[in-house]
Formats: sequence, C-alpha cells, structure tokens
Amino acid sequence: MRITLALVLCAVLGAAGCGGSSSGASEPSASTLRVTKIEPTSAAPTGGVPLVVYGAGFMAESRAIQVYFGDAPASVLSVDSDTQMQIEVPAGEAGAAVDVRLVFEPGGEVMLPHAFTFAPG
Repeated sequence: MRITLALVLCAVLGAAGCGGSSSGASEPSASTLRVTKIEPTSAAPTGGVPLVVYGAGFMAESRAIQVYFGDAPASVLSVDSDTQMQIEVPAGEAGAAVDVRLVFEPGGEVMLPHAFTFAPG
C-alpha cells in the first residue's frame, strides 16, 4: 500500500539510527517509532534521487511525515510498509554534509546528524 505524505524539516543523511544506537540520532516521543538507516547516504547535488528510510512504526497510526535535508524540504514518495518509506532527495550544495530530520505528526521527530552528503561538483 502506498501512502503519499507531506514533507518537512531540516537535515541530511550520512548515517542513520535512533534509539539505543550510537549514531547520535534523537529519540522520538513515541517509543515504537524509530529510524535505523537510510540508503543511499550520498548523491549528486541536483537532487531527484530516491532514498529509502528503514525503521519501525511508520504506519502504527495515521500520521503526516515531513522531511528536511538541511533546510531543504524533501518529498515523501511513499510509505511502503511499517518499516520502509521512499523519499526524494532535494537539490543541495555540492560537497555539503547535511542533517536529515524526519517529523512524524503525531509521534515526534528523528534527527540524523550529517547523515547525507551531496557529492562534490
């Protein structure tokens, strides 16, 4: 089942994780919601690349999801299951490593510090 969702926040991927991992991601308010990794962790600065977010609790309840790469909003393409969603990477600055921030309403937010890098031009 595919659910189109809204995007919000600021962040970029390089590593991923949340809840008990050593990745430095912040814990969301709902204990069942977590992000374990993203793939890929880098892409061309032109954007438009699909990115997969892995975790748990994405469909535990009806929620809006907003995603940011640094300050640039990304598009949620689909929530494929409770453990996987597809996001389209926005354009960014060549060579920049950015935070990726996912906001789940309701449910809290997950910050992935310096988790995504836009390839050098």
